[in-house]
Amino acid sequence: MNIYSLSARATPADNPNLIAALNLAAVLPVFPAGPDKRPLLAGWQEKATTEEEQIRKWWDSYPMALPAIVVGRAGLVVIDCDRHPGGDDGIKAFNRLLSANGGNLADVPITKTANGGAHLFFKQPKGEPLGNGRGELPDGIDVRGVGGFVIAPDAVLPDGKGWQSVNGRPLLADAFKAGTIPELPQWLAAIIRPNRQPNGDGIDEYVRGFADMPGAIGDSRGEAYAAAALQGAAAELSATPTGKRNETLNAVAFRMGKMVARGWIDEKTVTDALLGACDANRYLREHGHRATMKTIESGIEAGKKEPHPDLPDREPSSGGDGPADSDLSDLSGLSAIGGAKQRRAACEGPAGENWHMG
Repeated sequence: MNIYSLSARATPADNPNLIAALNLAAVLPVFPAGPDKRPLLAGWQEKATTEEEQIRKWWDSYPMALPAIVVGRAGLVVIDCDRHPGGDDGIKAFNRLLSANGGNLADVPITKTANGGAHLFFKQPKGEPLGNGRGELPDGIDVRGVGGFVIAPDAVLPDGKGWQSVNGRPLLADAFKAGTIPELPQWLAAIIRPNRQPNGDGIDEYVRGFADMPGAIGDSRGEAYAAAALQGAAAELSATPTGKRNETLNAVAFRMGKMVARGWIDEKTVTDALLGACDANRYLREHGHRATMKTIESGIEAGKKEPHPDLPDREPSSGGDGPADSDLSDLSGLSAIGGAKQRRAACEGPAGENWHMG
């Protein structure tokens, strides 16, 4: 007998995973995965469906299965921030990138995973769809796109741990149906894409080797913040199209100059990074070294006159004293599956607590 099989027929009243699968199938293709998060079907990408009858048959065969979403087929890309004891903290790493690039998570459906990580759902960016490559993202952050899947919100493991939609955030199915899921930001897509050249004839070697550069990585929070900011700035600049390169170069140089003024990163490191990005986007060869350096130096000098403010003592959270939608928080307030209030009428069951971040 398959270890995931039981003889009793699964019904919505006694199987939260079937409930979650049926709810999502109203708008998104789903399929069954085992408690080990591995697909239970060969050819799962093609077999995933929104048909209720087929879904019920699957859960008759695999009552302990978790509902999984084929994100690529849905035109979505998921940023998967892992968090494991003693390992890399993807949430903190993503928060640094978010802050460094002036990003926010307004209207982004977010799921807290069974291990305390987070899934962030975006629409695929324009151009070639993203797959499962993580590009230059920091350790602890993965990507699920074309060819990938994620476990669905409201899925529950046998031990009671599960994937829970974060309170106050749009529910994935509702946002997908309404067409309100935001597109993946350009700066984030630029970090993920393995080839940032619009004409496909090269890779930004500087950004790939960024972590090995002198002065780029340090022990202090300010140095780590500046390192992430420079990585994002170089990636953004590398992908900037003709017509916007000079403006973007000046803007990122100004941004980094504010951090140079604080001593978080040295000016030469910033200059070399931006020169490398200008070489990748062809600005350097078209405008020459002297003109490129003049723009970089001008932006940095202007930024040095307005030093970056002190970093907060802790990561701001949407439930604390930081701006709403600014980051992921540490998600520590989500300790167990609940949130029955966020499920549809078909999911009637015991009322859950009012989950929130922070």
